[in-house]
Amino acid sequence: MYFRLLRSGRKIEDYGKDDYYQFGGDFLVDRQGNVLFAYCSQDPSDRPSVEQILEEIRKLTDKH
Repeated sequence: MYFRLLRSGRKIEDYGKDDYYQFGGDFLVDRQGNVLFAYCSQDPSDRPSVEQILEEIRKLTDKH
């Protein structure tokens, strides 16, 4: 990722105060610890929308 940033002319500091060494993600996990939905971020600012997460929850509740 850092090579792509540098190659495109961006500086690593472009992420501001975020920890640019850590990629994020959003997960839905049940009480037993099973991962029901995983969104692995491509960069620190890449996050699913609230609508997308709510849609995943609706899909899971429709199954049960």
